[in-house]
Parts: sequence; structure tokens; C-alpha cells
Amino acid sequence: ISRIGEIVSAMKDFSHPGTKAKGLTDIEKVARSSAAMSRNSWKEHADIVFDFADDMPMVPVVASELSQVFLNMFVNSAHAMERQAERGTITVRGRLANGRCEIDVEDTGAGMPQDVIDRIFDPFYTTKEVGKGTGQGLAITHDVIVKRHAGTLEVVS
Repeated sequence: ISRIGEIVSAMKDFSHPGTKAKGLTDIEKVARSSAAMSRNSWKEHADIVFDFADDMPMVPVVASELSQVFLNMFVNSAHAMERQAERGTITVRGRLANGRCEIDVEDTGAGMPQDVIDRIFDPFYTTKEVGKGTGQGLAITHDVIVKRHAGTLEVVS
């Protein structure tokens, strides 16, 4: 029953995003809701661990856009780990660093070569087989974080 309640709550948050204006948002709540919505993508291959600092403030973002970012990150992480023999982990960390909110999404996938990293945010670029991905998820993620929220986004492999 609690799992059903979690899914219904996540679906409500995701399907009724509200306004396109920035509002003070609990990023951990958005991350957890996005994890619940994308659970079918990662549940067979990974566990998700949340590690948010106690002093995380509410942050001015468009919650529905941030939810899409987390969803894209979780699905891509899961796809990176689905061929591994052992179960993986997706870790989401949140903390304040130099007066800014810093969110890290880390997975235990095999990593990426530099030529992939150089193109990872290009629209329509994908390393997935035909029919598996559109190449839009990380391009959208980049647009939301960098262009719409004036943040930074970097990849470390």
C-alpha cells in the first residue's frame, strides 16, 4: 500500500507540474519523486541512494523541468548498468558549495570514453542501439540546467 501511495504521489507531482515559473523547491523531494516515476527503468539493474545534506535550502527552480532532468539521469544510468553482471548503484548527493546548490548523480556503470563525453549533450546523439534511445534526454537536461536555470553541468567518467 505504501508503494502504491508513493507511485500515485509521484505521478501527481509529475503530471501536474503547475507553473513554468521558478518557485522555491525541495530538490530532494523532486529527486525522490522522479526515482519513483522511473523505477521500472532501474529496479532490475540498480539501487538508488539519496545523500542530501541536512542544511539544503529550498532552491528557485521550475520543479517540473528539474523532475525531467532527474528522470533522464536515472534512465541513462540504468541503461549504462543493464549489461553488468552485478547490481549497480545510482547515488544522488545534494549539498551547498560556495553558496550554490550542488547535485551529483553518480552511477557504478562502466564509464564513457572521451569521444562520447565530448558529444553527450548534443541533440540526437546516442550510444544506444536503434529503438532504445532518441538522443534527446541529455540534450534536454543540458538545456534545463544551463540555459533555463543558469547552472553548470559536467561529466566525470
